[in-house]
Amino acid sequence: MKKQTQFFKIWIIGLLFFLISNFSFAWNSKLFPYNPETKQYEFKIIPGGDNWEAQPNIHLLDFSYAGYAASEAPIPSIGVKATVKPGENIQEKVDAVSAMPKDSKGFRGAILLAAGTHTITKPIQVKADGIVIRGEGPDKTFIYVDSEGFTEQAAIDFEGTGPSWSQIPGNFSLLSQDINEGDTVAHVAKGASDFKVGDEVVLSHKYGKAFTDDHFMDPKKEWMNGQSILTYYRKIKSIKGDEITFTEPMTYRLKTTWEARITKINQSRNFGVEHLAIGFKQGTGPGNVISTAKGNGAGPTHGAKMVYLNKVTNAWVRDVKSYRPEGSKNMIQCDGIGVRETKWVTIEDCDVRDPYNITYNNGYLYVIGRSDGVLIKNCFAAGGLDCLLINGASSRVVLHHLTTEEENRGSDSHRFLASGILFDSCSLASKNMASYNNTAALFRFENRGPMSDGAGWTGTNLVMWNTKTSKIGENAASYIIKLANYGRNYIIGPYGEASKPLLNGEIQKTLQYSKSYTEGIGEEGLEPASLFDEQLKMRLAKGPEASAGALINPN
Repeated sequence: MKKQTQFFKIWIIGLLFFLISNFSFAWNSKLFPYNPETKQYEFKIIPGGDNWEAQPNIHLLDFSYAGYAASEAPIPSIGVKATVKPGENIQEKVDAVSAMPKDSKGFRGAILLAAGTHTITKPIQVKADGIVIRGEGPDKTFIYVDSEGFTEQAAIDFEGTGPSWSQIPGNFSLLSQDINEGDTVAHVAKGASDFKVGDEVVLSHKYGKAFTDDHFMDPKKEWMNGQSILTYYRKIKSIKGDEITFTEPMTYRLKTTWEARITKINQSRNFGVEHLAIGFKQGTGPGNVISTAKGNGAGPTHGAKMVYLNKVTNAWVRDVKSYRPEGSKNMIQCDGIGVRETKWVTIEDCDVRDPYNITYNNGYLYVIGRSDGVLIKNCFAAGGLDCLLINGASSRVVLHHLTTEEENRGSDSHRFLASGILFDSCSLASKNMASYNNTAALFRFENRGPMSDGAGWTGTNLVMWNTKTSKIGENAASYIIKLANYGRNYIIGPYGEASKPLLNGEIQKTLQYSKSYTEGIGEEGLEPASLFDEQLKMRLAKGPEASAGALINPN
């Protein structure tokens, strides 16, 4: 009997050990706890100090406004107006549908690329809004780029109309009060009579000494020109006197000492590409070796992309994949899917990998340039110089269930001050990583100083939430992130083999203006598993009052 009792105790202890070793316990962040009384999660703010640079508030931004239609409506299914068979001229059909009138929702129609291989030697250019290019599936419809001459061009190129966000011509109105992160209200110095409810606007500022000094940048080598200014695309919700209220909160701040301003903008909207695969002719010029030496990225494959969206509001790229054409060693020549000066865009269920050109300034698989409200969802990337590159002061970029396999130097926020970047339930892995600036990290969010033509500080208000890390080969990254940045950044619940962040104190002992909030490093079980999904559910539950108004055309 004693032996049976002893055996039972040992069995119970073994079972408990197994359960503890193989199961994670649910936990909440102090900044987003669950309230059992209201049965809801809640935003919490830990007050900072009087000096924003030294002690900003500790809190999470609302990321729920990212994606097509601010994620308030599903991506629509647009009726087919033209079908293209392999061998037929795609551009002719695109131009024909572009000349058709738009429907009540702002779409002209879809061009269906029938199953088979469509060979192109020039970019498919879409310049009229309301156009969708659709295949019959990435395993059925293939676009083969039979050219090495796609320098700085894309196989499918959506070129919208409108001015550059950082250089909008015409009248602007100065603000009379500073705007801080989380704010939705701006005060116009000479009144708001030039604006109306529903207008879409860009909030920005003048480039100058006050701006660079406040961020401790040396304009002789960092943030050297107007490319570094901050821009935020917003829709006007209401106007009262000199007070303008926007439909979504700020991700950073603007100061009157920078000559903060507001300007109307009108750019193209309603674009989509879906359900197809893109592959390129094998590259033969410079590009088959890693190099960070400036100038080595030259050659005919430089900047060749799969899909590019420029100056577009409300758009999507979904179910688009790279493929390896017969006779090619690589799938694509250089870059994957890129967006620039876009608002409310979803990139979903895409798979981009194996570029030929991974030299300096090449081989970026997902590229976000000066955009606001981009959602990359359920996507995969592998083999790029950077699987993900965030550029040009982008804001509110959500990486939701993104899976990357880094093989070269890791991804980064590349140039100028991005704000409001969320890694949400992502899976980040690496192998054969090159040591970049003497550290190997899956993502870099740092002060890059004079690198990349004066990159300087590259971001603030980043959140890494419930992100898994793993090592899939030798020389894998040891850190989830190299973090030395401006303002607050948040690393909450990363787990796996490379879950430790390399924080500013370990990199730059004298840095005074970077404050990192860490919680639950190496601990699985963070709830909610998706911060974005929960924040979106909370906002949509509030009804029309909390809508971004993304589907309401201001014209």
